[in-house]
Amino acid sequence: MGGIHGLLLMINHQWRRLKITLPAFVSWPLTFLCVLICWVFFRADNFSSAIAILAAMTDIHNVVLPSEWIAIDRFAILSDLGICFGKLALAGSLSSICVKLLVIGFILAVCPNPPIILSRLQTHPRRLQVLAGVLGLVFAFTILSIGHVESEFLYFQF
Repeated sequence: MGGIHGLLLMINHQWRRLKITLPAFVSWPLTFLCVLICWVFFRADNFSSAIAILAAMTDIHNVVLPSEWIAIDRFAILSDLGICFGKLALAGSLSSICVKLLVIGFILAVCPNPPIILSRLQTHPRRLQVLAGVLGLVFAFTILSIGHVESEFLYFQF
């Protein structure tokens, strides 16, 4: 895991040194893809398991599209490429999930990040006091909830 992170940092530093800049619509998905790949290696039991997971994630034969789409002429050719059509096990319709993801992505893209929020709050001491009070209540609730276990902590699995 550390090796992959180091390799990605070397690539990043090399791009900066060569003054290579990518547009935001390319750099954001590329960064997410790199993080996603690192997560696979972080969670896998060993290197070969990670490679098997990545192979399964990129295998076109694992793609399943809604069965209603087979009736659409332009999608029918996809079955010849090995893409399956069937019932999707989703919590909601595919279009509603895509809309929700787009809305969440838009909100995350346009909202200010925590350092910007804190710099704005520093100019308003009263708002900073309110934030400190809310965070104090969250901290107290967290401390009082320590004994209540919903599920085991992720890292206990290692």
